[in-house]
Amino acid sequence: MEKPEDNKNEFEWEQNFRQSDDFARKYFQLLRRYGDLPDGEDLITNKLVKIFGEEFVDAMYNYDDYFSDMDLSPLDNPELDLSDIEDGIDGQSGDDAPETPVEDDFDKDLAGRPGMENIDRHCHELIVTLTQTAMGWCNLYSCLLTKEHRGNGLRVMFFVSRALANISVSLEEMIRWEVSAALARAKRCLDNVNQAIGLIHDMKENNPTIQEVMSTIQTQLIKCADDLGEYIRECRALGKDDMPF
Repeated sequence: MEKPEDNKNEFEWEQNFRQSDDFARKYFQLLRRYGDLPDGEDLITNKLVKIFGEEFVDAMYNYDDYFSDMDLSPLDNPELDLSDIEDGIDGQSGDDAPETPVEDDFDKDLAGRPGMENIDRHCHELIVTLTQTAMGWCNLYSCLLTKEHRGNGLRVMFFVSRALANISVSLEEMIRWEVSAALARAKRCLDNVNQAIGLIHDMKENNPTIQEVMSTIQTQLIKCADDLGEYIRECRALGKDDMPF
């Protein structure tokens, strides 16, 4: 395992994420204003370049290139070799069955690194909890929230979804051993969770008939916030022995 080439620290990653948010916000503002014009896309791009610089705009427009072709599904990438998959589907078994690796490269790199093993486990647990919370809130939103509270209900859904996205990306950054980026993502996730907790607290006071359900979801999110704090502390406590390079 080689050390990641991009050596941004935690603060630099936070700045980068904030700039990305600003870019997205400005892009959609310009899209609403100029999107219907014949040369609208060029006009939008030129205005973005003046604000953010050509290098940053190119990086944002080419974001999909960050992922390799191997990340795509077979339908997206017809050049992928599906022979191994087809053999498995055909049901080979017994002594003639091809050996398959039990662990991927990341799992092998984790072996003997207790700090990273704990972080990996906690991150997966957070993803599961936030996924369950998002599904629970969707059910509550569709069945129990009155019309007057659906605006805030939608905001809770937004923050929980953003939290789930941020912790998932944090795990991806850890798989690439980008600890500073993973930390910055986890902090954004914690902010999203706290925003959702605050909204639910206010909504409970005005929804006495479903206070118990809301309290259950709020308790889940509070536990998530506590676990995120522990996850962040564990990331910062990583020693050189926990790194594969």
